[in-house]
Amino acid sequence: MTVVNCAMADVMCGLQVGKSATYELSDLHRTGSEGSYVITDGDLPCTPEVEHNFTWIFNVCGDVTAPSVPTACANDVPASVLQVNKVGTVHDLTDDMCYVAGRHSPYDESWALLDSDDPAAGVVLSYLGDECLDGTPRLTELIFTCADRSSVNPTTAYEVSHCHYTVTIPSWYGCPTQCPISGRKLCGGKGHCKYDTDAQTSRCFCDNGYWGDDCSQQGSAHSSSSSSHKASTAVTVIIIILFVVSLALMVTVFVMIRQVKAYKADASNYLALQGGDDETTTAGV
Repeated sequence: MTVVNCAMADVMCGLQVGKSATYELSDLHRTGSEGSYVITDGDLPCTPEVEHNFTWIFNVCGDVTAPSVPTACANDVPASVLQVNKVGTVHDLTDDMCYVAGRHSPYDESWALLDSDDPAAGVVLSYLGDECLDGTPRLTELIFTCADRSSVNPTTAYEVSHCHYTVTIPSWYGCPTQCPISGRKLCGGKGHCKYDTDAQTSRCFCDNGYWGDDCSQQGSAHSSSSSSHKASTAVTVIIIILFVVSLALMVTVFVMIRQVKAYKADASNYLALQGGDDETTTAGV
């Protein structure tokens, strides 16, 4: 994963990497009375151990909103990511342990492509938080993967290594804006969003029989261009035929004019000869 610190250009909350991919997540920012995002998870799959579950509360491009701040974290805000260890009694929230796992600031926040070899795969928002007991800073990565899902619900949250946490969120927002949403479907539901290595940009790769930026056009683009090519070829042929016919008419008219001139010259010569014969005859008489 290649980190691109604040390379957002005109993107307010997201990442822009040249023409390869543009991610815009401003709509995911929660404010005011809106609740922040919450997930309780932790047990890593395919491991013999049963890892402890934590609750992560986070916001995108901002701090956790007031309605979502737990009692145990009242003295730890503002923060973008709160990690709660519910080790206390079930009904007593004051004995829960709260940690700041991410802060919203230019120094603690960075963006990166999920996969530098596939810029259309997704985007990662990383937050640095407070230090663990051994001095290691807590790192939380919000991983937005490209998926044809309108909902923005985190699906997994793991501590993948010491003080390093990942929260995965499959959504439309994990897809570059070069892959449009049409008819409430990514790529119109008739294609998939991938990176075009030839054009060096992300785009929709349409299913057979569909084409266009959002795969909303039916019929193949090849057949459309082929029809256009055939039409232009037909027009060219007609123009050539008209040119040949016009040339033939011009040649015909030119020949006829020459023939008429030649006929007139022959007639004049004939009359001249005829007049000469009459004079000769009269003189002889």
